[in-house]
Amino acid sequence: MKYPPTQSLSSEEKDLLWKFRFYLTQWNDPMEIKQAVELLPQWVDIDLDDALELLGNNFQNRAVRRYAVSQLRKADDEVTLKFEKIGNNKSSSHESSLAEFLIERGVKNPILGNYFHWYLMVECDDNDKSDGKMYAKVDFQYQHAMIEAPSGHQRREILRRQGELVAAVSSISTEIRSMKDTRLKKTGVFKSNLFPLRLTFSVVDGSEYPVIFKAGDDLKQDQLVIQIITLMDKLLRKENLDLKLTPYKVLATGQDHGLVQFITSSTLANVLSEYNGSLLQFLKTHHPEEKAVGTYGVNPTVMDTYVKSCGNLFHVDFGYILGRDPKPFPPPMKLCKEMVEAMGGANSIHYQRFKNYCYIAFNILRKSANLILNLFALMVHANVHDIKIEPDKAVWKFRLDLTEEEAIKYFQNLINDSVSALFPQVIETIHKFAQYWRR
Repeated sequence: MKYPPTQSLSSEEKDLLWKFRFYLTQWNDPMEIKQAVELLPQWVDIDLDDALELLGNNFQNRAVRRYAVSQLRKADDEVTLKFEKIGNNKSSSHESSLAEFLIERGVKNPILGNYFHWYLMVECDDNDKSDGKMYAKVDFQYQHAMIEAPSGHQRREILRRQGELVAAVSSISTEIRSMKDTRLKKTGVFKSNLFPLRLTFSVVDGSEYPVIFKAGDDLKQDQLVIQIITLMDKLLRKENLDLKLTPYKVLATGQDHGLVQFITSSTLANVLSEYNGSLLQFLKTHHPEEKAVGTYGVNPTVMDTYVKSCGNLFHVDFGYILGRDPKPFPPPMKLCKEMVEAMGGANSIHYQRFKNYCYIAFNILRKSANLILNLFALMVHANVHDIKIEPDKAVWKFRLDLTEEEAIKYFQNLINDSVSALFPQVIETIHKFAQYWRR
Protein backbone atom coordinates (compact mmCIF):
# COMPACT_ATOMS: atom_id res chain seq x y z
CA MET A 1 0.00 0.00 0.00
CA LYS A 2 2.99 2.30 0.52
CA TYR A 3 4.26 1.78 -3.04
CA PRO A 4 4.10 4.75 -5.45
CA PRO A 5 1.52 4.38 -8.26
CA THR A 6 4.21 3.54 -10.84
CA GLN A 7 5.84 0.74 -8.81
CA SER A 8 5.96 -2.68 -10.53
CA LEU A 9 5.23 -5.75 -8.42
CA SER A 10 7.52 -8.77 -8.07
CA SER A 11 6.29 -12.34 -8.49
CA GLU A 12 6.20 -12.80 -4.70
CA GLU A 13 4.14 -9.66 -4.27
CA LYS A 14 1.71 -10.76 -6.94
CA ASP A 15 1.30 -14.09 -5.13
CA LEU A 16 0.54 -12.20 -1.94
CA LEU A 17 -2.14 -10.19 -3.70
CA TRP A 18 -3.65 -13.40 -5.08
CA LYS A 19 -3.80 -14.83 -1.57
CA PHE A 20 -5.89 -11.88 -0.43
CA ARG A 21 -7.82 -11.56 -3.67
CA PHE A 22 -11.21 -11.69 -1.91
CA TYR A 23 -10.34 -8.47 -0.12
CA LEU A 24 -9.45 -6.70 -3.38
CA THR A 25 -11.46 -5.60 -6.40
CA GLN A 26 -11.02 -6.44 -10.08
CA TRP A 27 -12.26 -3.20 -11.61
CA ASN A 28 -12.83 -4.69 -15.06
CA ASP A 29 -15.27 -7.27 -13.66
CA PRO A 30 -18.86 -5.89 -13.53
CA MET A 31 -19.90 -8.17 -10.64
CA GLU A 32 -16.91 -7.21 -8.51
CA ILE A 33 -17.48 -3.55 -9.28
CA LYS A 34 -21.11 -3.84 -8.17
CA GLN A 35 -20.06 -5.43 -4.87
CA ALA A 36 -17.29 -2.89 -4.29
CA VAL A 37 -19.60 0.07 -4.88
CA GLU A 38 -22.05 -1.35 -2.34
CA LEU A 39 -19.22 -1.75 0.18
CA LEU A 40 -17.73 1.73 -0.31
CA PRO A 41 -19.82 3.36 2.47
CA GLN A 42 -18.72 0.63 4.89
CA TRP A 43 -14.99 0.85 4.22
CA VAL A 44 -12.75 3.10 6.29
CA ASP A 45 -12.29 6.52 4.65
CA ILE A 46 -9.14 6.77 2.58
CA ASP A 47 -6.53 9.51 2.87
CA LEU A 48 -6.40 12.50 0.55
CA ASP A 49 -3.37 11.17 -1.34
CA ASP A 50 -5.13 7.87 -2.06
CA ALA A 51 -8.24 9.75 -3.20
CA LEU A 52 -6.14 11.52 -5.82
CA GLU A 53 -5.01 8.16 -7.21
CA LEU A 54 -8.66 7.19 -7.73
CA LEU A 55 -9.02 10.17 -10.09
CA GLY A 56 -6.39 8.78 -12.47
CA ASN A 57 -6.95 6.96 -15.74
CA ASN A 58 -6.91 3.55 -14.03
CA PHE A 59 -10.24 4.24 -12.32
CA GLN A 60 -13.08 5.13 -14.69
CA ASN A 61 -16.02 3.93 -12.59
CA ARG A 62 -18.21 6.94 -11.81
CA ALA A 63 -19.16 5.75 -8.32
CA VAL A 64 -15.49 5.35 -7.39
CA ARG A 65 -14.62 8.78 -8.74
CA ARG A 66 -17.55 10.35 -6.88
CA TYR A 67 -16.24 8.69 -3.73
CA ALA A 68 -12.78 10.18 -4.38
CA VAL A 69 -14.30 13.65 -4.81
CA SER A 70 -16.20 13.22 -1.54
CA GLN A 71 -12.83 12.76 0.19
CA LEU A 72 -11.41 15.85 -1.54
CA ARG A 73 -14.25 17.87 -0.04
CA LYS A 74 -12.61 17.41 3.36
CA ALA A 75 -9.59 19.45 2.27
CA ASP A 76 -9.52 23.17 3.06
CA ASP A 77 -9.34 25.84 0.35
CA GLU A 78 -5.58 26.31 0.71
CA VAL A 79 -5.01 22.62 0.00
CA THR A 80 -7.64 22.57 -2.75
CA LEU A 81 -5.74 25.33 -4.55
CA LYS A 82 -2.72 23.02 -4.78
CA PHE A 83 -4.89 20.21 -6.18
CA GLU A 84 -7.02 22.31 -8.50
CA LYS A 85 -4.76 21.59 -11.46
CA ILE A 86 -6.13 18.03 -11.46
CA GLY A 87 -9.26 19.52 -12.97
CA ASN A 88 -7.19 19.88 -16.15
CA ASN A 89 -6.61 16.14 -16.28
CA LYS A 90 -8.49 15.12 -19.41
CA SER A 91 -9.78 11.94 -17.80
CA SER A 92 -10.94 13.79 -14.70
CA SER A 93 -12.70 16.52 -16.64
CA HIS A 94 -15.19 14.04 -18.07
CA GLU A 95 -16.35 13.29 -14.54
CA SER A 96 -19.01 15.84 -13.60
CA SER A 97 -18.66 15.35 -9.83
CA LEU A 98 -15.08 16.67 -9.88
CA ALA A 99 -16.06 19.66 -12.03
CA GLU A 100 -19.00 20.38 -9.72
CA PHE A 101 -16.71 20.25 -6.69
CA LEU A 102 -14.17 22.66 -8.20
CA ILE A 103 -16.94 25.00 -9.39
CA GLU A 104 -18.48 25.00 -5.92
CA ARG A 105 -15.15 25.80 -4.23
CA GLY A 106 -14.28 28.38 -6.88
CA VAL A 107 -17.55 30.24 -6.36
CA LYS A 108 -17.05 30.35 -2.58
CA ASN A 109 -13.39 31.45 -2.76
CA PRO A 110 -12.60 34.24 -5.31
CA ILE A 111 -8.83 33.55 -5.29
CA LEU A 112 -9.30 29.85 -5.90
CA GLY A 113 -11.97 30.64 -8.50
CA ASN A 114 -9.67 33.00 -10.39
CA TYR A 115 -7.01 30.30 -10.69
CA PHE A 116 -9.64 27.77 -11.74
CA HIS A 117 -10.87 30.06 -14.53
CA TRP A 118 -7.39 30.50 -15.95
CA TYR A 119 -6.59 26.79 -15.69
CA LEU A 120 -9.62 26.22 -17.90
CA MET A 121 -8.66 29.03 -20.28
CA VAL A 122 -5.23 27.45 -20.81
CA GLU A 123 -6.87 24.17 -21.80
CA CYS A 124 -9.37 25.97 -24.04
CA ASP A 125 -6.32 27.30 -25.88
CA ASP A 126 -5.23 23.71 -26.67
CA ASN A 127 -5.02 22.61 -30.30
CA ASP A 128 -7.43 19.75 -29.59
CA LYS A 129 -10.78 21.39 -30.42
CA SER A 130 -12.92 18.70 -28.77
CA ASP A 131 -11.07 19.07 -25.47
CA GLY A 132 -11.18 22.84 -25.80
CA LYS A 133 -14.97 22.77 -26.09
CA MET A 134 -15.20 20.53 -23.03
CA TYR A 135 -13.16 22.94 -20.88
CA ALA A 136 -15.08 25.92 -22.27
CA LYS A 137 -18.31 24.25 -21.15
CA VAL A 138 -16.95 23.82 -17.61
CA ASP A 139 -15.88 27.48 -17.53
CA PHE A 140 -19.35 28.52 -18.72
CA GLN A 141 -20.88 26.49 -15.89
CA TYR A 142 -18.48 28.10 -13.41
CA GLN A 143 -19.28 31.65 -14.52
CA HIS A 144 -23.01 30.91 -14.53
CA ALA A 145 -22.77 29.62 -10.94
CA MET A 146 -20.63 32.61 -9.96
CA ILE A 147 -23.31 35.09 -11.06
CA GLU A 148 -25.68 33.60 -8.51
CA ALA A 149 -23.18 34.30 -5.70
CA PRO A 150 -22.76 37.64 -3.85
CA SER A 151 -20.78 40.13 -6.00
CA GLY A 152 -20.93 37.51 -8.76
CA HIS A 153 -21.48 40.02 -11.59
CA GLN A 154 -18.53 42.10 -10.39
CA ARG A 155 -16.28 39.02 -10.25
CA ARG A 156 -17.32 37.99 -13.74
CA GLU A 157 -16.56 41.48 -15.05
CA ILE A 158 -13.08 41.26 -13.48
CA LEU A 159 -12.44 37.96 -15.31
CA ARG A 160 -13.59 39.55 -18.58
CA ARG A 161 -11.24 42.49 -18.12
CA GLN A 162 -8.39 40.12 -17.24
CA GLY A 163 -9.02 38.33 -20.53
CA GLU A 164 -8.91 41.61 -22.44
CA LEU A 165 -5.65 42.55 -20.73
CA VAL A 166 -3.97 39.25 -21.59
CA ALA A 167 -5.16 39.46 -25.20
CA ALA A 168 -3.91 43.04 -25.55
CA VAL A 169 -0.49 42.38 -24.03
CA SER A 170 -0.08 39.23 -26.13
CA SER A 171 -0.86 41.06 -29.36
CA ILE A 172 1.54 43.95 -28.76
CA SER A 173 4.37 41.99 -27.13
CA THR A 174 6.19 41.48 -30.43
CA GLU A 175 6.15 45.23 -31.16
CA ILE A 176 7.34 46.14 -27.66
CA ARG A 177 10.27 43.71 -27.91
CA SER A 178 11.64 45.53 -30.92
CA MET A 179 11.32 49.05 -29.46
CA LYS A 180 14.54 50.84 -28.47
CA ASP A 181 14.11 53.44 -25.73
CA THR A 182 16.66 54.49 -23.11
CA ARG A 183 14.15 56.25 -20.83
CA LEU A 184 13.77 54.87 -17.31
CA LYS A 185 10.31 53.31 -17.06
CA LYS A 186 8.26 50.75 -15.18
CA THR A 187 7.86 48.61 -18.28
CA GLY A 188 10.85 46.96 -19.89
CA VAL A 189 12.18 44.03 -21.87
CA PHE A 190 14.50 41.44 -20.30
CA LYS A 191 17.59 39.97 -21.94
CA SER A 192 16.39 36.47 -22.78
CA ASN A 193 15.63 34.38 -25.86
CA LEU A 194 11.92 35.29 -25.71
CA PHE A 195 12.42 38.88 -24.46
CA PRO A 196 9.80 38.74 -21.67
CA LEU A 197 8.12 42.01 -20.67
CA ARG A 198 8.11 43.62 -17.24
CA LEU A 199 4.81 45.27 -16.32
CA THR A 200 3.85 47.11 -13.12
CA PHE A 201 0.24 47.01 -11.94
CA SER A 202 -1.32 49.46 -9.47
CA VAL A 203 -3.12 47.70 -6.62
CA VAL A 204 -6.31 49.07 -5.01
CA ASP A 205 -4.47 49.55 -1.70
CA GLY A 206 -2.04 51.95 -3.38
CA SER A 207 0.87 49.52 -3.69
CA GLU A 208 2.42 48.22 -6.89
CA TYR A 209 2.65 44.64 -8.15
CA PRO A 210 5.33 44.04 -10.80
CA VAL A 211 5.01 41.00 -13.07
CA ILE A 212 6.77 39.45 -16.03
CA PHE A 213 4.66 38.63 -19.09
CA LYS A 214 6.19 35.81 -21.11
CA ALA A 215 4.97 35.16 -24.65
CA GLY A 216 6.13 32.07 -26.53
CA ASP A 217 6.79 30.14 -23.32
CA ASP A 218 4.69 27.35 -21.76
CA LEU A 219 4.33 28.18 -18.06
CA LYS A 220 2.12 25.24 -17.09
CA GLN A 221 5.07 23.28 -15.72
CA ASP A 222 6.43 26.28 -13.80
CA GLN A 223 3.01 26.82 -12.27
CA LEU A 224 2.70 23.16 -11.29
CA VAL A 225 6.17 23.02 -9.71
CA ILE A 226 5.53 26.21 -7.71
CA GLN A 227 2.34 24.57 -6.43
CA ILE A 228 4.28 21.42 -5.51
CA ILE A 229 6.91 23.51 -3.67
CA THR A 230 4.13 25.35 -1.81
CA LEU A 231 2.55 22.01 -0.91
CA MET A 232 5.91 20.71 0.31
CA ASP A 233 6.30 23.82 2.47
CA LYS A 234 2.89 23.11 4.01
CA LEU A 235 3.86 19.48 4.68
CA LEU A 236 7.13 20.57 6.33
CA ARG A 237 5.42 23.22 8.46
CA LYS A 238 2.94 20.58 9.57
CA GLU A 239 5.95 18.76 11.05
CA ASN A 240 7.15 22.03 12.68
CA LEU A 241 9.91 22.58 10.12
CA ASP A 242 9.83 26.11 8.68
CA LEU A 243 12.54 26.49 6.04
CA LYS A 244 11.59 30.10 5.27
CA LEU A 245 10.48 29.26 1.73
CA THR A 246 8.98 32.14 -0.28
CA PRO A 247 7.53 30.72 -3.53
CA TYR A 248 6.63 33.39 -6.06
CA LYS A 249 3.41 33.36 -8.10
CA VAL A 250 3.01 31.94 -11.61
CA LEU A 251 -0.15 31.99 -13.74
CA ALA A 252 -0.32 30.43 -17.20
CA THR A 253 -2.88 32.32 -19.31
CA GLY A 254 -2.54 30.23 -22.46
CA GLN A 255 -0.58 27.39 -24.01
CA ASP A 256 2.37 29.69 -24.76
CA HIS A 257 2.01 32.75 -22.54
CA GLY A 258 1.51 33.71 -18.92
CA LEU A 259 2.45 35.89 -15.96
CA VAL A 260 5.20 35.50 -13.36
CA GLN A 261 5.55 37.61 -10.22
CA PHE A 262 8.59 39.86 -10.63
CA ILE A 263 11.05 39.80 -7.74
CA THR A 264 13.87 42.35 -7.68
CA SER A 265 17.01 40.28 -7.58
CA SER A 266 20.62 39.87 -8.58
CA THR A 267 22.18 36.75 -10.02
CA LEU A 268 24.57 34.75 -7.89
CA ALA A 269 27.30 35.42 -10.44
CA ASN A 270 26.81 39.19 -10.18
CA VAL A 271 26.89 39.11 -6.37
CA LEU A 272 30.12 37.11 -6.39
CA SER A 273 31.65 39.47 -8.93
CA GLU A 274 30.76 42.58 -6.91
CA TYR A 275 31.87 41.21 -3.53
CA ASN A 276 35.13 39.53 -4.54
CA GLY A 277 33.68 36.04 -4.72
CA SER A 278 32.23 36.18 -1.18
CA LEU A 279 28.54 35.71 -0.40
CA LEU A 280 29.41 36.16 3.27
CA GLN A 281 30.72 39.66 2.51
CA PHE A 282 27.44 40.40 0.73
CA LEU A 283 25.48 39.37 3.83
CA LYS A 284 27.76 41.44 6.09
CA THR A 285 27.31 44.52 3.90
CA HIS A 286 23.53 44.37 3.73
CA HIS A 287 22.76 42.87 7.16
CA PRO A 288 25.65 43.79 9.49
CA GLU A 289 25.80 43.17 13.24
CA GLU A 290 29.31 43.62 14.60
CA LYS A 291 28.66 41.88 17.94
CA ALA A 292 27.35 38.73 16.25
CA VAL A 293 30.61 36.77 16.42
CA GLY A 294 28.89 33.41 16.02
CA THR A 295 27.41 34.49 12.69
CA TYR A 296 30.59 36.21 11.39
CA GLY A 297 29.23 39.76 11.71
CA VAL A 298 25.90 38.96 10.05
CA ASN A 299 22.53 39.55 11.70
CA PRO A 300 21.69 36.18 13.39
CA THR A 301 18.13 36.17 12.03
CA VAL A 302 19.41 36.70 8.49
CA MET A 303 22.00 33.94 8.90
CA ASP A 304 19.30 31.61 10.23
CA THR A 305 17.14 32.29 7.18
CA TYR A 306 20.13 31.81 4.89
CA VAL A 307 20.99 28.45 6.46
CA LYS A 308 17.40 27.25 6.12
CA SER A 309 16.80 28.30 2.53
CA CYS A 310 19.96 30.06 1.32
CA GLY A 311 18.05 33.31 1.87
CA ASN A 312 15.62 34.43 -0.79
CA LEU A 313 17.33 32.26 -3.38
CA PHE A 314 15.01 31.14 -6.15
CA HIS A 315 15.20 29.43 -9.51
CA VAL A 316 13.28 30.36 -12.64
CA ASP A 317 13.58 27.27 -14.87
CA PHE A 318 11.98 24.15 -13.45
CA GLY A 319 12.75 21.64 -16.18
CA TYR A 320 15.76 20.58 -14.10
CA ILE A 321 13.55 19.21 -11.31
CA LEU A 322 12.74 16.18 -13.47
CA GLY A 323 16.28 15.83 -14.75
CA ARG A 324 15.94 18.06 -17.82
CA ASP A 325 18.29 20.88 -16.86
CA PRO A 326 18.86 23.19 -19.86
CA LYS A 327 22.58 23.41 -19.04
CA PRO A 328 24.86 20.44 -19.78
CA PHE A 329 26.37 18.36 -16.94
CA PRO A 330 24.25 19.88 -14.15
CA PRO A 331 25.17 19.18 -10.50
CA PRO A 332 22.86 16.79 -8.61
CA MET A 333 21.85 19.66 -6.30
CA LYS A 334 21.82 23.42 -6.87
CA LEU A 335 24.49 24.10 -4.25
CA CYS A 336 27.93 25.60 -4.87
CA LYS A 337 30.98 26.04 -2.64
CA GLU A 338 30.40 29.82 -2.38
CA MET A 339 27.06 29.13 -0.69
CA VAL A 340 28.80 26.85 1.79
CA GLU A 341 31.51 29.42 2.46
CA ALA A 342 28.81 31.98 3.33
CA MET A 343 27.75 29.64 6.15
CA GLY A 344 31.29 29.69 7.51
CA GLY A 345 32.76 26.85 5.49
CA ALA A 346 32.43 23.08 5.44
CA ASN A 347 33.46 22.72 9.10
CA SER A 348 31.15 25.38 10.52
CA ILE A 349 28.19 24.70 12.78
CA HIS A 350 25.91 26.54 10.34
CA TYR A 351 26.81 24.22 7.47
CA GLN A 352 26.11 21.23 9.71
CA ARG A 353 22.72 22.74 10.55
CA PHE A 354 22.05 23.24 6.85
CA LYS A 355 22.77 19.58 6.11
CA ASN A 356 20.63 18.43 9.02
CA TYR A 357 17.72 20.49 7.71
CA CYS A 358 18.19 18.81 4.34
CA TYR A 359 18.08 15.32 5.84
CA ILE A 360 15.03 16.06 7.99
CA ALA A 361 13.12 17.71 5.12
CA PHE A 362 13.97 14.88 2.71
CA ASN A 363 12.64 12.21 5.05
CA ILE A 364 9.51 14.21 5.92
CA LEU A 365 8.69 14.57 2.24
CA ARG A 366 9.42 10.90 1.60
CA LYS A 367 6.67 10.09 4.11
CA SER A 368 4.24 12.11 1.97
CA ALA A 369 5.64 10.82 -1.31
CA ASN A 370 2.40 9.10 -2.27
CA LEU A 371 0.52 12.40 -2.20
CA ILE A 372 3.12 14.21 -4.32
CA LEU A 373 3.60 11.32 -6.74
CA ASN A 374 -0.15 10.94 -7.27
CA LEU A 375 -0.28 14.61 -8.25
CA PHE A 376 2.54 14.05 -10.74
CA ALA A 377 0.82 10.90 -12.03
CA LEU A 378 -2.35 12.88 -12.75
CA MET A 379 -0.29 15.51 -14.56
CA VAL A 380 1.08 12.92 -17.01
CA HIS A 381 -2.22 13.30 -18.89
CA ALA A 382 -2.50 17.06 -18.40
CA ASN A 383 -0.17 18.10 -21.24
CA VAL A 384 2.73 19.20 -19.00
CA HIS A 385 5.72 18.60 -21.25
CA ASP A 386 8.59 17.33 -19.09
CA ILE A 387 6.33 15.27 -16.85
CA LYS A 388 4.70 13.69 -19.89
CA ILE A 389 8.09 12.70 -21.32
CA GLU A 390 9.64 11.32 -18.12
CA PRO A 391 6.84 10.57 -15.63
CA ASP A 392 9.00 8.25 -13.49
CA LYS A 393 11.68 10.86 -12.75
CA ALA A 394 9.75 12.18 -9.75
CA VAL A 395 9.48 8.65 -8.33
CA TRP A 396 13.24 8.14 -8.51
CA LYS A 397 13.94 11.48 -6.78
CA PHE A 398 12.38 10.26 -3.52
CA ARG A 399 14.51 7.10 -3.41
CA LEU A 400 11.70 5.12 -1.78
CA ASP A 401 13.85 2.00 -2.09
CA LEU A 402 16.03 3.28 0.78
CA THR A 403 15.50 3.17 4.53
CA GLU A 404 15.52 6.44 6.48
CA GLU A 405 19.18 5.97 7.44
CA GLU A 406 20.15 5.04 3.87
CA ALA A 407 18.28 8.10 2.58
CA ILE A 408 20.33 10.36 4.87
CA LYS A 409 23.58 8.81 3.61
CA TYR A 410 22.39 9.19 0.02
CA PHE A 411 21.66 12.88 0.60
CA GLN A 412 25.06 13.36 2.26
CA ASN A 413 26.76 12.09 -0.89
CA LEU A 414 24.49 14.21 -3.07
CA ILE A 415 25.46 17.39 -1.18
CA ASN A 416 29.17 16.55 -1.28
CA ASP A 417 29.08 15.82 -5.01
CA SER A 418 27.26 19.08 -5.71
CA VAL A 419 29.65 21.27 -3.72
CA SER A 420 32.73 19.74 -5.34
CA ALA A 421 31.37 19.79 -8.91
CA LEU A 422 33.62 21.91 -11.14
CA PHE A 423 32.09 21.65 -14.61
CA PRO A 424 28.80 23.44 -13.71
CA GLN A 425 30.86 26.48 -12.65
CA VAL A 426 32.38 26.60 -16.13
CA ILE A 427 28.93 26.35 -17.72
CA GLU A 428 27.63 29.16 -15.50
CA THR A 429 30.51 31.39 -16.61
CA ILE A 430 29.68 30.70 -20.27
CA HIS A 431 26.00 31.45 -19.56
CA LYS A 432 27.00 34.77 -17.97
CA PHE A 433 28.95 35.79 -21.09
CA ALA A 434 25.97 34.81 -23.26
CA GLN A 435 23.73 37.12 -21.21
CA TYR A 436 26.30 39.93 -21.58
CA TRP A 437 26.33 39.70 -25.38
CA ARG A 438 22.51 39.94 -25.50
CA ARG A 439 22.69 43.53 -24.22
